[in-house]
Amino acid sequence: MPPGVTWTETAGGFSLLLTLPEGLETAALLPRAQARGVTFTPGDAFFIDGGGERSLRLSFSAVPVSQIDDGMKRLGDAIRDLGRHPDHVRQQIINIVRH
Repeated sequence: MPPGVTWTETAGGFSLLLTLPEGLETAALLPRAQARGVTFTPGDAFFIDGGGERSLRLSFSAVPVSQIDDGMKRLGDAIRDLGRHPDHVRQQIINIVRH
């Protein structure tokens, strides 16, 4: 994972919470990750009082262990790509929401 990304250590369950570095939001990351074959639930769905824009929930219960490393690499690539072009992606999202 790129520098600044943190995640929960799980001792069980079916998912973990990953947090992006300052300045990056999961709404902008999701289409980039999906283009690489990785999807997640944006964290703001789990924060009833607002927040969670930098958090995402990764479910791993239905993913074969053999695919997890590759999926994490692809997610890391999407995060790095977003970090290089955050303003461009933000403007794309604004344009989509306005139409």
